[in-house]
Amino acid sequence: MKQQEKVLQDLLKFSQTELKNIKIRFNQYNGKYHPIDLFCKNKDTINNQWFLWRTKKRCFQPGQIALCLVKLSREEWLLTTIKKITKRLDIQDAVGYEAE
Repeated sequence: MKQQEKVLQDLLKFSQTELKNIKIRFNQYNGKYHPIDLFCKNKDTINNQWFLWRTKKRCFQPGQIALCLVKLSREEWLLTTIKKITKRLDIQDAVGYEAE
């Protein structure tokens, strides 16, 4: 078991089966905004826009458990939400997924 999987299992109590279906998105400074600043102003900006945004590359598939982490410092990350991806939308450069 990888160290990251062990941490997820210990902290969040995911089963071995669930671990195989987890995807993590690491949100960090994009050259214009620090996501922690946006999160402090409005959680939805990170948890529903940044997190579920899609460019050309697809990050998630329906049925996956997705974790959103925001960078606080070089070695610290804040878990802001956990969602199950329910639908992949046929768009890019916008929110590209539905999740619950």
